[in-house]
Amino acid sequence: MWLIGGGIAVSDIRGVVSPDYRVYRFDDVVHPKYMHHLLRSKPFMDQYRLYIRAETTFDRRVSKEDFGSIPVTIPPMRQQQAIAALLDAELGRIDGLIRMRESQVRLLEERSQLVLDEVLSRFGRSVTPLRYLARIVDTEHRTAPHVPEGGHWVAGTGSLRQGHIRSEMLYETDPTSYALWTRRGRPTPGDVLLTREAPVGEVALYRRDDPAAICIGQRVVLVKPSERLLPEYLTWVLQAPATRRFIEDVTQGSLHPHLNMSDVGRIPIPAPAIDAQNQTLSEIYAVVGGQRRTIAALSASAVLLRERRQAVTTAAVLGQLDMPTTRGVAS
Repeated sequence: MWLIGGGIAVSDIRGVVSPDYRVYRFDDVVHPKYMHHLLRSKPFMDQYRLYIRAETTFDRRVSKEDFGSIPVTIPPMRQQQAIAALLDAELGRIDGLIRMRESQVRLLEERSQLVLDEVLSRFGRSVTPLRYLARIVDTEHRTAPHVPEGGHWVAGTGSLRQGHIRSEMLYETDPTSYALWTRRGRPTPGDVLLTREAPVGEVALYRRDDPAAICIGQRVVLVKPSERLLPEYLTWVLQAPATRRFIEDVTQGSLHPHLNMSDVGRIPIPAPAIDAQNQTLSEIYAVVGGQRRTIAALSASAVLLRERRQAVTTAAVLGQLDMPTTRGVAS
């Protein structure tokens, strides 16, 4: 069921698997590491997508018959070995750069959290439960249908990140579904979106330059701040360490951490006067704003590296790279 997400690999270890796995053993004409890279390349990932029925967990399975019918290219063994060696070296280098970027992002995120904690700690224990400061709207407990060119957008859990809506992660639905998914409340600029599960506690502010006609997807709640809260201020508070600690406390012990609607309403919010909120925002942006811009640049670099990784893999297995070690080998 995870084939389209890259859930296929050649194992380097012995062990057992659950019934959801299929295990294949190659014959002597195949170099396992070559097949590892081939089956994870973009052309094959695209091929797997042609066989799934939908994007839900059980509908995205690729049947044994469909998988077994996919044609594969088997060059001479020496060429397979050369391709595998080249990819192991190049992908290892790229993976090292990706890990470096991810480490830098984690350090900057930790520093941002320390700044938020310091700035917001001045309000001490003077907090108010969120339900008294905002209208909190739940959504339909099912997935909105994906309708290409439907003209309306669904913001799921994967589209919320560090206070922003990631437009590239939205998907389209039709006007009828949009009306159904907004019957409890229609998102408008200035609203805050919060994930209750998978992952729990991600936040985004719906801004005027975000796509119009957005509805919230499953496991997302819509928070409409009252006049006592600045939307941007609330967005930062919901990302602060104190809020994270509250979420960890109420979800502790859950096999799949999630926030109940009652838990969302109990999130403690320091709510000083609007002038104090504006002053707090200025202090946060003076430090954290720059760090977040650096984080965004590092994250974009990691995305490009992953694209480079896939491009190199595809070019190698399709024979589009110069392979000096294979010259003169009969094909």
